[in-house]
Amino acid sequence: MLVIAAQVVLVYAAAGWYKVQGSRWQDGTAVHYPLHLGWFTPWPGLSALLGGSLLVTFLLTYGTVIAQVGFPFALLNRRLKNVLLVLMGAEHLAIAVLLGLPFFSLAMLSADAVFWPTGALVAVQRALTGRRRKSR
Repeated sequence: MLVIAAQVVLVYAAAGWYKVQGSRWQDGTAVHYPLHLGWFTPWPGLSALLGGSLLVTFLLTYGTVIAQVGFPFALLNRRLKNVLLVLMGAEHLAIAVLLGLPFFSLAMLSADAVFWPTGALVAVQRALTGRRRKSR
């Protein structure tokens, strides 16, 4: 678990710091481009809706950088960490739906689960085992 946690921290920190150095991330337009590429638009209407607003793409671009760079530091504060985990989960769900990358998103969501509070993990386990028992 410790190795997975260290790897997740390294992935987010490295990705965030590399993004800080990129000109598209600095000017706030990096999210705009994949939303308009044919390869990454399984839902063209939804991608066009989000990618059509400069303010939305600007906020998503900077929000991604801030979340990734801040993730290692957020681990020092339990409440901030939990808020950031929810934001990162929403980001990965959006990547799965908007960019058509469900396996990447599933991998990152499962790796992020290392940092989830125990109560949340127990609730997920109860929900999954309850549904499995009902389906039998």
